[in-house]
Amino acid sequence: MILELIERLTEEAKKRSMDFLLIGGHAVISLGHQRMTMDLDFLVLASSRSK
Repeated sequence: MILELIERLTEEAKKRSMDFLLIGGHAVISLGHQRMTMDLDFLVLASSRSK
């Protein structure tokens, strides 16, 4: 479920030419480390926030 949400957000961001990074627990999980987290953390460039 979380992976599907991340994929959808990524697709929408690409459509809007938004630059962002996945940070926090899910970024650590994507690197292969175990972590229990239920939130998503994104870092969005200031220039992309109005999009």
